[in-house]
Amino acid sequence: MKNLRAIVRLEYPLKKPSPEDYERLLAFRLREHKTLTGISTLSGGWTTYLEKPSDATDIYTQLFTSFGQRYILGYYPANDLHQGKRRAVEIKVRDHPEYQILRRKAYYDLERPNPR
Repeated sequence: MKNLRAIVRLEYPLKKPSPEDYERLLAFRLREHKTLTGISTLSGGWTTYLEKPSDATDIYTQLFTSFGQRYILGYYPANDLHQGKRRAVEIKVRDHPEYQILRRKAYYDLERPNPR
């Protein structure tokens, strides 16, 4: 990650940042925000925003409800050759198309060293 001083040019003694400095900082923060939101989505999570204090109750309700509705699934693939290829993952809940499943859609089958 870039040093914040490189984004907003700080000079000593400190001078008031210019509008261009603010624009660079805003662009940096926006890229950072999009990256973190993307990571959340790719890993099967979700992102929400607290824009006003009155939103807190709904956000915490959504958060704690999601905690109570989670399962952790694991499996060992029948093909145990580690070829570094992308493998798709599909998860369905039989007879419940209304369920929302947050998950990774694929993974890379990389060989991992055996723990000692």
